[in-house]
Amino acid sequence: MSASRPSGERSTQSRFVIRNNADSDSCHKPWVWNLRYAGLCLAAVAAASTATWFPMPDLAASFYTAPAALSPARTSTPGHRHTVRQAQGIVTLVRAGMEDDEDSRPTLTKRVRTIPPPPVNVESLVPQIKDDFRHDWEDGVREKLLQNAVADISQDATDYHRVAAACLALADEWPQSRGWRLDPSALARVQAELRPLSEAIINAASDMPPDVVAMSGLGIAKMVQRERIFKKELMDPWMLPAFQRVMHRAADEDVLNAMTASQATSVVWALARMRCTGDPLGPALVEHIESNGIVSDLDTKELATLTWSMAKLRIRHDAVLNSIGRRLAQPEILGDLDAVGIATVVWAFAKLGARRPVLMAIVGRRAVEPDVLEHFDVYGVINMLWSFATLKIRERSIIKPFAERLRQPEILDGKYVKITSWG
Repeated sequence: MSASRPSGERSTQSRFVIRNNADSDSCHKPWVWNLRYAGLCLAAVAAASTATWFPMPDLAASFYTAPAALSPARTSTPGHRHTVRQAQGIVTLVRAGMEDDEDSRPTLTKRVRTIPPPPVNVESLVPQIKDDFRHDWEDGVREKLLQNAVADISQDATDYHRVAAACLALADEWPQSRGWRLDPSALARVQAELRPLSEAIINAASDMPPDVVAMSGLGIAKMVQRERIFKKELMDPWMLPAFQRVMHRAADEDVLNAMTASQATSVVWALARMRCTGDPLGPALVEHIESNGIVSDLDTKELATLTWSMAKLRIRHDAVLNSIGRRLAQPEILGDLDAVGIATVVWAFAKLGARRPVLMAIVGRRAVEPDVLEHFDVYGVINMLWSFATLKIRERSIIKPFAERLRQPEILDGKYVKITSWG
């Protein structure tokens, strides 16, 4: 392969887009080099651990050397040259292992081959998997829940609170799917029971009062959230039209103007959870909360919920954010903020690009209190650090405790290495 390949032409031996431009940022991204090196390591181990040696190293070598030949400028930095040397060493090691003489193979390769794999009885696992699958979808729990909900609603068609209660009960009791495979017959049975529930909600939505609208939308959104795996097959055909009908009722002027701050916050959260970005109902509800001056009616959890929902729906309403900030700064509200609420509020302000240095300083000092800081998990710590960086908050007294929190053993656990290194 010639080193003078025209700029922008792709290598036929690489899955990555390779450009012969020394000034291109994509040529010097460390993760690209680490990914190629990781691929070579996997090829080396795979080739070294099999009884029959196969030409995987030749493929891996061409995978790596072809991009290097396209752009010699890439090996101009010490880190790139070190990566080249490591890759060449691995290719040499595996090629040496391809020799027929057992004694001529490298010691590392011989050790890899002599380590026996852990015994796994796959046949013993199949019945267990099938039993879990059968228990998950053939126990009839979903069908019974839906039948009970429809029966409760049908007892009194004019009692709209039964609709809200049924939706909230389903949201609390609906079992989460445990697998990615679905029995078609079980799917058909659940869909058959979902249809009358959807029709009952749609028929009742036209006359729902504001509190029923808020609770019904909240219950449907929670139910859909719990069925994330099969949302497309189960929820979208039936529960999505019901949710849209309830939200259409919420957009009525008489219902919208009669909503309390708590009810409006619940509807905004439901819109955010259902990913209704761009729906005009969200901004209308936020404007309703501000114009009526009812932010002061929200408690600590509802304030965090409202800010999170606004961030997810990309609604930046500075007047509402200022009102939320003033409310959060009140001692009785600030004292009730826990680790989850603080991380949610700070992340939402950062996501919206709303810099409020005074508010962030107040909330940050609350966050580093010992009884609050100890409840931040790794995701909370990373969200806080990312939010502070996005908002350009560099107060050492706030940043340092979170940085020290990352050093604690329960935070730097093996399963959290990826998210911690990202942060």
